Amino acid sequence: MTWFMDKLTSLIYTSIYGTSGLVTLAVLVLYWKQDSLLYFPAIGGMPKATSDNPTGYRSPSDMGVPFDEFFIPTDEGVKVREEAGAKRQRRTAAL
Repeated sequence: MTWFMDKLTSLIYTSIYGTSGLVTLAVLVLYWKQDSLLYFPAIGGMPKATSDNPTGYRSPSDMGVPFDEFFIPTDEGVKVREEAGAKRQRRTAAL
């Protein structure tokens, strides 16, 4: 019976160490590749420039939606265009 318990304990410890090693390896790979996972410059034949999008998908102004346009600089020197919808004015009820 002791032999069986020793083998079972050994199997459990080996499984725990193996799983811990695989999780550690996966976390390290994700850490090293995180920059390439954050941004995909072109996805499956989709246009890269908004001017290449179909009409109605180029800008919120195509649909008559008011918006503010911002350019956010990145560490690489690229300016990312961001469009934020205009804030609605808050209406207060007269009591």
